[in-house]
Amino acid sequence: LFIFMMAQHPGQIYPGLWENPLLFAELVGVTVLVGILAGFYPAFFLARLDPVQILKGGAFAGKRGTRLRQVLVITQFVASLLAVLMALSAFNYNRFLSKLDLGFEKDNVLLVDLGRNYHNALLKPMKEDLKRHPDIESVAAASWIPVDWNTEGQVIQEKHSGHKSMTMNVYGVDYDFVELLKMKVIEGRSFSLYQSDGANFIINKSAAKELGWKYPIGKKLTVRGKQGAIIGVVDDFHFKNLFSEISPSVLHLNFNYLNVLYIKLSDISVSRVFNFIDNRLQFFEPDQPIKYTLLTQRLNEWLLGQKKWAFLAGSIGLIAIFFSCLGLVSLASHSAQIRTKEFGIRKAHGASTAQIIRSLLMDFTRQIVIAILITIPGFYAIITLFAQGRYANSAGAVFDPYTYILAGLMALIAGFSAVIYQSIKVSRANPVQSLRYEKILTLFINHCHPVNTIKYFGFK
Repeated sequence: LFIFMMAQHPGQIYPGLWENPLLFAELVGVTVLVGILAGFYPAFFLARLDPVQILKGGAFAGKRGTRLRQVLVITQFVASLLAVLMALSAFNYNRFLSKLDLGFEKDNVLLVDLGRNYHNALLKPMKEDLKRHPDIESVAAASWIPVDWNTEGQVIQEKHSGHKSMTMNVYGVDYDFVELLKMKVIEGRSFSLYQSDGANFIINKSAAKELGWKYPIGKKLTVRGKQGAIIGVVDDFHFKNLFSEISPSVLHLNFNYLNVLYIKLSDISVSRVFNFIDNRLQFFEPDQPIKYTLLTQRLNEWLLGQKKWAFLAGSIGLIAIFFSCLGLVSLASHSAQIRTKEFGIRKAHGASTAQIIRSLLMDFTRQIVIAILITIPGFYAIITLFAQGRYANSAGAVFDPYTYILAGLMALIAGFSAVIYQSIKVSRANPVQSLRYEKILTLFINHCHPVNTIKYFGFK
C-alpha cells in the first residue's frame, strides 16, 4: 500500500516483489517479527496455567481477566475507528477540493508545453493562426500552468509616508489570459492590446486587502524592480497549492518567458480540433516535440496524492475493523462458555431468548460505545490541531458531523454482526444440558486426578 502511495503516475501501482528482493526480505522479516511478538505473551501466559483451573473455568475468569479483555476490545476499536475517520475525512476533503471554486474556469482548456521561453512577438502569429478554427474560442500564454504555481516576488508599495515592502505571488501572463480563464474582474479592467499596459498590474482581492487600499486602481507598485500602476482587481483565485490559503497575488504582462500556451475550446471533444492544433504548431515549430494536456487533467493528477491517502487509510481501516470483529467473535464465544451456567439458570427461571441475547450483546456494545466516545473527541482534537494552518477551508470538509456518525455506525454494525451469531447460539441452548455439563465437570474435577480428567475429556 505504501509503494502504491509513492507512485507518481495513476497507472503505476507497485513494482513486482520478485523484482525487488530487498523489499521482499523486509516484508518477510516484518511478518515474522510481528508473529513472534504477537504470540509471545499468549504462549507465556498459557504455559503458566493450572489444568485444574482451566477445567474449573477460573483460569480466565475474575475481574482482572475481564478488564483485560475489555481494554483489548476497546483498544482494537479505537484504532479501527481512527483509521476509518482518517479515510472518511480524506475522501471528504478530496471531494471538497474537486468542487472548490478556483476563481477561474478550468474546463475545456488545453495546455501546450512550448518547451522554451517564447517572446510575445513570436507567439502572436501562432495565436492568430490557431484562432481561425471555429471551435477555438481564445488563445493566450503564461510562464506556467495554474496548478501548484508558486512563484513569488518582492512587491514595494508606494505611500506618502514612504515605501512598504512585502512578498506576494507574482504571475507572468499574456494578453487575453484573464479573459480565457474567465477570471472575474471586480474593479478596473484587464490587460489590453490597445493600452500601454506593459508596466501595469492586476491584483486580487487578497492583495488589495494586504495593501490596505480600498480603491487601489491607479495606485503605484514596484514588482520585481518594474514600476507601474494597478489597472484592475480580480476575485481571489487558486494558482498555487490548493491546501494553502489564498495568497495576495499580482498579475503582470510577461513578454519574454512564456512557456505554456493556453487554448480555450468550445464545448466539444478535444479530438475534433487536435489534428488542426498539432498541424499548426508543427508548422511553427517543426523540430520541437509538442506536449499536450488538459487543465482539468493536471488538476486531477495533482489531487491524486490526496486520493491515495484516502485509499490507504480506508484500506487500513477496513482491515482493522475486520480483525477487531474476529477478536469480538472469539471473546463472545469465550464469554458465552464462561457464562454457560449463568445462562442456564436464567433460562430455567424463565428468561426469554431475547433477554439472553440482549445480556450478551450489551456487554460488547458498551465497550464499542466507550471506544466511540474516546475516539471521536480525540480525533477531532488531533485533526483540529493538524489541519489549522496547513489546510485551507478544511472546517467544512474535515469536520463534517456525518463523518463521525457514519464511523460510529460502522463500528456498531460490525460489532453487532460479530457477536449476534454467538448470542443466538447461546440463547437457544437447553438449560438442562448446560447445568448438567457444569455438574458433571465439577464432579470430575473434585473426585478425579487432574491427569485422568484430562484424558477423559480427550485432551492431550
